Amino acid sequence: MHGHGGSWTGCANGKKGLVEKDITLKIANYLKQELNKYYGVNIILTHDGVNFPNNDAGDLAARAMIARNNNADLYVSLHINDEASHTATGANVFVTSRTELYKYKEGMTLLGNKILNNLNKIGIKNNGVINDKLCNDHEPTYQYYDGSQADYYGDIRHAMKGDTLNDLGPDFSDGSGISTVLIEHCYMNSSDSQFIDSEEDLKKIAKADADAIVDYLGLKLPGTFISEMNVDKENANLLVGETTKINVTLGPSNIADKTVKWTSNDETVAKVDSNGNITAVKKGKTSITVTSNNNPSLSKRVNINVEKEEVKFEKEKENILVGKEKQLNVKITPTWIENKNIKWESSNKDILEVDNTGKIIAKSEGTAKVKATWIDKNLSDELIVNVIELPEYTKYQINKYKVSNNLISMIGPKVEITDFIKNIEVSDNLEVAVITQNKDQKYIGTNTKVQIKEKEHGFVLEEYECLIYGDINGDGKISSLDYTLVKNHIMDVKKITDKNIVITSDINADGKISSLDYTLIKNDIMDVKKITQK
Repeated sequence: MHGHGGSWTGCANGKKGLVEKDITLKIANYLKQELNKYYGVNIILTHDGVNFPNNDAGDLAARAMIARNNNADLYVSLHINDEASHTATGANVFVTSRTELYKYKEGMTLLGNKILNNLNKIGIKNNGVINDKLCNDHEPTYQYYDGSQADYYGDIRHAMKGDTLNDLGPDFSDGSGISTVLIEHCYMNSSDSQFIDSEEDLKKIAKADADAIVDYLGLKLPGTFISEMNVDKENANLLVGETTKINVTLGPSNIADKTVKWTSNDETVAKVDSNGNITAVKKGKTSITVTSNNNPSLSKRVNINVEKEEVKFEKEKENILVGKEKQLNVKITPTWIENKNIKWESSNKDILEVDNTGKIIAKSEGTAKVKATWIDKNLSDELIVNVIELPEYTKYQINKYKVSNNLISMIGPKVEITDFIKNIEVSDNLEVAVITQNKDQKYIGTNTKVQIKEKEHGFVLEEYECLIYGDINGDGKISSLDYTLVKNHIMDVKKITDKNIVITSDINADGKISSLDYTLIKNDIMDVKKITQK
């Protein structure tokens, strides 16, 4: 919450030496008093009228960052208007033009109208909510992450894009932007001055703002609603057909309405009745939510894991070369049961042997079945294993590109898949399969998988992953999308964790992803200097 202050007195000046900063500071303090009456509210003033973030009264970004750094639900910027003729009257509320999420434009428009309607009740003319006032300057400072023109007012603009001054700022479509209303309450040097003549007048304005915020956020006075909720378990493991009960306690004790509503996120997995009795329906995961009818904003979630007793191989068929060994694994559920004794058997020991840990040894070409039995439950599953002996002429070779530790590099951006495959030689009994991140992808990208497969059985002899430095999103191109992903990593908006993407993001190979890599990608996009592939 903030208005003008310090050396920045504001644009409006009134009678008797009044300046905008004095009026807005008083409104801010009265507004804080009103909102502090409500449960769970934390009001932060961005300044006290004298001291400012960064010691700069005009630093709007620093003030907006107070809201962003505290993950505020709402940022309120308080103002009193003025114009040359001193004849204009009425109030406006300015909000963002952005529509990524309801909480931005639509939600703030709703709040703005509530504020204006309340101000109108004390006599101030309603001049409407404005959500299309944009910057005219095309410098990055005045644009958002997608290159669109940013909101005109710095309070709104920086609450959305942060303190970024020289580029487009982070992608805030995930909700990281702070909902903001900028209120021009009335005109200081016109007939509107009657609404700011006294402390009582300023209290009325603050009350109008506060009542609108209370209504919009659904705030409650202490002692009028359920504020405490506890459940006796937060997680429940069930077998299909089993039941359990969740007990809930509510407080304070003087609130009569202690009724709750129970809902299941997926009734095909688990159902819940009006008393909190849960029935497991089928294998899967879901959650049960209990909500106070007296205070719908208060709820608890219980995670439900439904399993059934079974032994299951991860796949139906396995391929192995003669003379090779491979460890087989089965999934045994429910996972919470310990001491699962498994018996392993091969249907043909001349073709395939299996030891008591599930490791298979391929003896000769042919097909055999491996059976895994959960002894305590007498449950089992079978896996078909093809033992393959490759002809002596089997061979493959990857040319032109660098191959190391099952990674292929030195490819570069915009290499079409058909051109890439031409550089891989395989014998007649083999084939090359290329698996991109997107089905219709044209280019080889970072994390594209290249498989050398035996044709007859579809057996994968070898699998590689591709690296294209500067291609962060894996589409095989170096573009502003990659630039944004690296920037978001540096700014802790969204970290890059994939091991191959970490490699291709570290353009200068200094062992970290930094602004130097960000700059190298930008230079590549702008044709200043192309990235050297390694």
